[in-house]
Amino acid sequence: MTPRPRAARARRPDLLLSDVMMPRLDGYELLDAVRSAGDAGHPVILLSARAGEEAAIQGLSAGADDYLPKPFSGES
Repeated sequence: MTPRPRAARARRPDLLLSDVMMPRLDGYELLDAVRSAGDAGHPVILLSARAGEEAAIQGLSAGADDYLPKPFSGES
């Protein structure tokens, strides 16, 4: 199933959680589509197997509200 930004706009979710690496539409493209449609009303969190400060900066610079590397732990 291909992610559809229009479904997110129609249903108005409280949160969009997306993996960066997806086969047809990556997380950055999804984020761009949602934000360019003028829909900044819900937070977007990106997940990725790419860890490190550089990857997090790229995700946040793209407009994500947060960026979580995988795997992640609930322990802090």
